[in-house]
Amino acid sequence: MTTSAEAPPLSARAVWLTLIVVLLADAMDLMDATIANVAAPSIVKELGVGENVIPWLGASYALALGSLLVLGGRIGDKFGQRRTFLTGLIGFIVGSALAGFAPSAGVLIAARVAQGAFGALLIPQDGDHGGDVPEAHAAEGIRSLCAPARRLRRRRPDPRRTHH
Repeated sequence: MTTSAEAPPLSARAVWLTLIVVLLADAMDLMDATIANVAAPSIVKELGVGENVIPWLGASYALALGSLLVLGGRIGDKFGQRRTFLTGLIGFIVGSALAGFAPSAGVLIAARVAQGAFGALLIPQDGDHGGDVPEAHAAEGIRSLCAPARRLRRRRPDPRRTHH
């Protein structure tokens, strides 16, 4: 496990790059679940299987992901969040490739389970970077990401203050 005393502090550029990579990985995970649901009828037709396979496309992924998230977080604590994140990312990509080229429903469902399992390694690692990210840079990044929403909120009148 790496501690902040052993690792040199990250530059502002490295912090932003890390933030972008983590957000893209989370977006990839979310898009995968959405794409599989939207493409399910085409997938079933292509594989020549019954529609009873459709629920398994989402359930196999969600079951593996949901049941292994806590374990994924603990693995990140024990072996290092960066290493666990990268293992999860690579495994998720390989699982996605297997799902994309699956010749049968069984292989596809197994690939979806692999995606969920590796997603469970990937997702918990994006909350805390083991002290490697300077707090000032992290807070600045969060403020920057939330700035558009704050501006929109200021423009909308508060319905509680509107008197008729």
